[in-house]
Amino acid sequence: MATMAVPFPAPKGWAWVFCTRYWHHRAKRYLYAKDYDRKAWCFLVRKRK
Repeated sequence: MATMAVPFPAPKGWAWVFCTRYWHHRAKRYLYAKDYDRKAWCFLVRKRK
């Protein structure tokens, strides 16, 4: 499996998270990356302490 490339380096205290699906709280359903011609979604999230 290939490693996903990050759009830019994460700032200090943040990390990139990649997932093939995620729960959309307004639509009340999962959104799948493959339905949008993507391999994965990427989100910038705070690191745990």
